[in-house]
Amino acid sequence: MKAKSITIKFSIILLLFTTCKEKSITPFAISPSKLLYVKISTKSGLNLRKDPSDTSQKIKILKDGDIGVFLGYKGDLTEVSGIKGFWYNVEFNNSKGYIFSPYVILSYNKEILKDLDYGDSNFGTIIPLLRLVPSYKINQDLKYNDIWFENKPIERSINPIYKKIDLFETFQIEVFKEIEEDYSYYNVLFKNPDGNLKFTSNHTNLEPIKFSTKFPLLIGGITQCHNCDATTLYELYILKNNKILIIPHWSESENEECLYSDDIITETELRVSNSFNELHIKDTRFECIEIDEPNCEAYETCKNNPPIYFEKVHKKSYYIKITNHHHDLIIDGEFSKGKNKELNFEKYFKDTIPLELTKFSI
Repeated sequence: MKAKSITIKFSIILLLFTTCKEKSITPFAISPSKLLYVKISTKSGLNLRKDPSDTSQKIKILKDGDIGVFLGYKGDLTEVSGIKGFWYNVEFNNSKGYIFSPYVILSYNKEILKDLDYGDSNFGTIIPLLRLVPSYKINQDLKYNDIWFENKPIERSINPIYKKIDLFETFQIEVFKEIEEDYSYYNVLFKNPDGNLKFTSNHTNLEPIKFSTKFPLLIGGITQCHNCDATTLYELYILKNNKILIIPHWSESENEECLYSDDIITETELRVSNSFNELHIKDTRFECIEIDEPNCEAYETCKNNPPIYFEKVHKKSYYIKITNHHHDLIIDGEFSKGKNKELNFEKYFKDTIPLELTKFSI
């Protein structure tokens, strides 16, 4: 009878342990055969702490852009200063400790975390950037006719046109459009999955172009200046809780042939896994080089008088895979530059399907 009682008690304890374990939230599962790198992405820097707590001893301050190695995570989802995240165990230059997850980017490819050729204005880069956006409680009195810039509102006197759409599962965006003479201003507010916060894109005038209902992605356009002929810059916005992961210098160029020596030809594609938890990005850039070509009939530029011949030369290729885990995003991919070094996208896109995008209108 005593043995039976002990067995019953043990079963109850095991059941309680199993139940608690099932309720525990994990940020993601990592590959055991690959190093996972961590990049600090906050201008103010981030404290490396001895223990997983915001009151723990500070070991050092990690600077914006510093890259270290992910060792694991400690504890469950927690909240610090109103923002939810995990404590990641990391190592930076032989210093081990803990950092808070909302302020970092994770990637299996260290080169993808670096701002390669970021100053190359002609060819840009699509190396992901992280923006932890300012958040506001829903019951806070937000002025919907404000355009937000650097956490401060620029007040407008015109009542905006309003539209709300479901971007992905519980993610929503609210768009406010204001027309002043011949120019339109936009303000985009995102509602996070927790349902108790709204946050902005932190751009003066982000115009939604396309969005996906299968993956938390928005393509937005930003005009470089008001009342000028500057080209609108396009960016991909991938959303996760209070993070906005930005893919800059995005292009959907249809130019396929070199017509001028300063042409830049871009080939891009967005695909997703069948489970819709992985976004696959192709971005290949070509430059047009003037060449001495006697076989004029092979080139469209033979129509020029006198004829000028161009060759389309590979400049750089990016393949980026972004996995949408339960509480964080992990980046993987490849980067290549130089003539005849285009990446093999057929291999990367195996078992994927095109990502359907909906054109935004208001």
